[in-house]
Amino acid sequence: MFLGETAPLGDERDLYHRMIRRKKLIIVLLAVSAVVIAFMSFAVGTYHMGFRECMDLIIGRIFEGPTDSIYERVIWESRIPRGLAAVFVGAGLAVAGCVMQSMLRNPLADPYPTGVSSGAGLGAAIAIVLGVSIVPLGDTVSTISNAFLMSLVPAFLILFVSSVRRITSTTMILVGIGVMYMFSACTQLLRLIASPTQIEELYKWQLGTLSDISFGNLAVVAIVVTVCLFALYHFRNGLNLMTLGDESALTLGSDPWKTRVICLVIVSFMTAVCVSFTGTIGFVGLVAPQMMRIIMGSDSRFLIPASAMFGAVFMIACDATSRLVGETGIPVGVITAFIGSPLFLYMLVKQSRRNKLRA
Repeated sequence: MFLGETAPLGDERDLYHRMIRRKKLIIVLLAVSAVVIAFMSFAVGTYHMGFRECMDLIIGRIFEGPTDSIYERVIWESRIPRGLAAVFVGAGLAVAGCVMQSMLRNPLADPYPTGVSSGAGLGAAIAIVLGVSIVPLGDTVSTISNAFLMSLVPAFLILFVSSVRRITSTTMILVGIGVMYMFSACTQLLRLIASPTQIEELYKWQLGTLSDISFGNLAVVAIVVTVCLFALYHFRNGLNLMTLGDESALTLGSDPWKTRVICLVIVSFMTAVCVSFTGTIGFVGLVAPQMMRIIMGSDSRFLIPASAMFGAVFMIACDATSRLVGETGIPVGVITAFIGSPLFLYMLVKQSRRNKLRA
């Protein structure tokens, strides 16, 4: 064997390790960016203050205790829980979309077609319009609990159908879409009998907002999203095999049906928790993983954490922007739609061009 014959193999190995280091560096930079932007967002809002002044108030509150300053109350009671919630909600929705795209082998999939958002909307409408609460613990808690429990109905229905008969990923989504349309129709019926005040409250909730997040809500969202993210990352190898097709995954020793059902339940539960506290915030689960897929590739080992970090950055930036629009700000769901729609159309055009070149 000639010595020169081993050189290409060594070059490929070096190239592979450089690529891995590059992906890890991107994930670290995104994580640092999420932290920096989150702290910067604490100074953004109706009450204008400089970043240094904001940090002085936070440090003073930690080491010297609370004061009567209105700026300190705004930061601690509104901006900090809202900014941190943006981190976890953005990461959760982005990873939910990432996993859905890998499971369905469809780069345009996201968690909402499973019926989670429409179920949450119906639950909120029942609490706001009819005043009926599944868990009677007050108006705000009633809306959140109704939204959460109703958003799980499509997931349990899909799980029930799957337990009776093994169904494909396409059938799972079709079941979710069927439930979504049924729940949406029920919500529209309730809007017909709602008062103007109730319609305004329901409309604001359906647009998606982080303005009502408190530290208590934040703790629930943070714990659930963190646990679900680690659980989904555990299935990273199974998700990689599923991108090759069910038959190839079975040949390589993986059970794609079992992986798909478990991941769908985790994604639905995580999305349900996020949606029940924030309303429907669209395009995060669609745009964030797609942007990272262009940079990181389709390997779930790197795509899942990168999507989580970019989703957090995207949500924080959109929420900070939403506070600056108008006198009192607008729901963050409007900003994500404004930014996400052009990106979505751009990705559609790019995907179609790529398909033509392959053909």
